[in-house]
Amino acid sequence: MMARNHQIWDCVRDYLTQNPEATYTELLDWLKTHGVRLSYRALQCKAKRWERKGWIGIERRGAPPTAYLALPEKRANRPDMLAQKSSNSLAMRVARKWGVSVRTMYRAFRFSKTMLQIQAHYPDACTVIHTHREQLRGVVNLLPLIPMRLIPFVAKRVAAGETSLTRIVRELLHDETLRSQLTAEERMRLCKGVGRRRPSQAQEVYELARHLSALSEALEKICAIGSQTDNRELLHYAQKAQYDLTCIIEKWV
Repeated sequence: MMARNHQIWDCVRDYLTQNPEATYTELLDWLKTHGVRLSYRALQCKAKRWERKGWIGIERRGAPPTAYLALPEKRANRPDMLAQKSSNSLAMRVARKWGVSVRTMYRAFRFSKTMLQIQAHYPDACTVIHTHREQLRGVVNLLPLIPMRLIPFVAKRVAAGETSLTRIVRELLHDETLRSQLTAEERMRLCKGVGRRRPSQAQEVYELARHLSALSEALEKICAIGSQTDNRELLHYAQKAQYDLTCIIEKWV
């Protein structure tokens, strides 16, 4: 993967060295001639990463956006458009000391700040989240996006055994009672945070989870009936179905 990223960057750098500016479509055509096939979205993500590193600049005021080389030795390309960030800033020094990226460091800071706010407003909820943090997936990315007034609901779901904050957020988004407590901006932020899915896709996943949950409850009742009537065959098939359903939930929900 690393070698492929270097290959893509080398091709893009060569093209931008020969041409002062290039659109994403032109870069995709150039990469295709060198045996590299990318989607428009994939190249856009890579271009944003290169921009953060200071390798290229992106002019977004036009349509379509254009990229230009912004390496120090190529400053003659667009000297008026380049604003280089200091590589010796406090954030960079702290991140370098920790051995992480600046983005990861800020993400950790934001999570710590959120936990302090929860500790101040809902100490019991803070204890629950802190206790289950190791088993809770998506907590660093999603917890800061959840409004503080809904933290007690999150803590209640975590205490009940929920191990995915993503599923809790989907429940917040699609349960009518909970959804009514969210502003439009909060809903959009949560939709974007849940795997960057569109609301329609998130709705489909939520519906799947709801149906699987109902099926799980039905199988539990069947197992109870099998035990009460001493119907071993029914109990065997119901328990097997429960196991298969658990595998489906762990993989797809």
